Amino acid sequence: MTDKHVHTAEDGITRCSWAKDQLDYRNYHDVEWGRPVSNDFQLFEKICLEGFQSGLSWLTILRKRENLGKHSLISTLTRLPIIMRTMFLNY
Repeated sequence: MTDKHVHTAEDGITRCSWAKDQLDYRNYHDVEWGRPVSNDFQLFEKICLEGFQSGLSWLTILRKRENLGKHSLISTLTRLPIIMRTMFLNY
């Protein structure tokens, strides 16, 4: 990476340049971005959020993420594999 791709913030942490302006981006960069996900729920949530992003900025998705969970969209979708498995086992 060249210097134009990284930024050292006032907290002394060097981050990718896309994470320098918004606190939501900083938090995502520091806690989640680039880290492997091994939990099925977290992986499914990440896939859903990526799908929701179509036509929206990632910042919008990060800011609405908690509301998506509160309104059961993600939790409903996470039950889908169980529902499908049950349907096929009973078929």
